Amino acid sequence: MAPKADPYENLQYGMDQIHTAIRTAHGQILKVARERDEAELRRDLAAWLGYVGAWVELLGHHHDIEEKAIFPRLKDKGCFVENEIEQHQAIHRHIDAMEAALAEWRADPSTYSSARLVSLFEAIDKDLFEHLDDEVQKLLNPSNLRAHINAQDITYIYTTAKKEADSIGNPAVDLPFLAIHTPPGEHKNFLGLPLFIRYTLLPFWYWQRSHIWKFAPYSLL
Repeated sequence: MAPKADPYENLQYGMDQIHTAIRTAHGQILKVARERDEAELRRDLAAWLGYVGAWVELLGHHHDIEEKAIFPRLKDKGCFVENEIEQHQAIHRHIDAMEAALAEWRADPSTYSSARLVSLFEAIDKDLFEHLDDEVQKLLNPSNLRAHINAQDITYIYTTAKKEADSIGNPAVDLPFLAIHTPPGEHKNFLGLPLFIRYTLLPFWYWQRSHIWKFAPYSLL
């Protein structure tokens, strides 16, 4: 699906794409951790933790971008963003716990536990999914936005968020990760990426870390 011509719908659409990929990846991590033998994952632990860590890192980057480029502008225009900020705080406590576990497992692979990983990812379910839904369906609902902010400001927010993604995030990891958690046929139009990124950089970045992307539900190819 291509980006929307209407700036209000496009902001919501872009956020929905990212949230859908985050949700898909969360489910895939749980599926692999529950269904694959723990000994098998231990034998390929660096790659497995690289995949899980990419999700944790992406979620943190995504929230940092929102808090710097989106929430302040919306708040200045009269939109109520306090609920989303509180949700971020709750989710970040889960992220901190995940990062601590990943650091421990990387330092001493013998401590890795699929059961503990599953517990960490199940614990974030309610806070995360409620937040993902609220942002798309309520905060970025085009009808709500039109009541507070003009189309020029919406375009500015979208453009600023994309710039912040380059500086705050890690496009070489974040973009392939998002793309391979987007159904085949849709990732080529993902977020309206420029042609050079879509057909040159994205495949190269994917190839660089292909050993960790093997756990994903889709391939970039």
